[in-house]
Amino acid sequence: MIAGASEVVGLTFAFVYVYVLRVTHKYILLLRICLIGAFVGFSVGIYIFYTDIVKWIYTISLLLASFQIPAVPLTINFASEITFP
Repeated sequence: MIAGASEVVGLTFAFVYVYVLRVTHKYILLLRICLIGAFVGFSVGIYIFYTDIVKWIYTISLLLASFQIPAVPLTINFASEITFP
């Protein structure tokens, strides 16, 4: 169940990020948001695993999905924008 919810949340955030990207063309800012969010999610996830607060694992996995899955289309768009002649 959590895998499906993570995919839905991640794809929803990917569509939101790509829409914001098309409007603003701020590739680096959105990539920084994704990377900082993923780092914070991993840090909180590691803390939760050490403190055995099991009820927050679902929340952390959704947080990680909302920042990690959209990073892939953002980096592909950024790479195509950089290498365009």
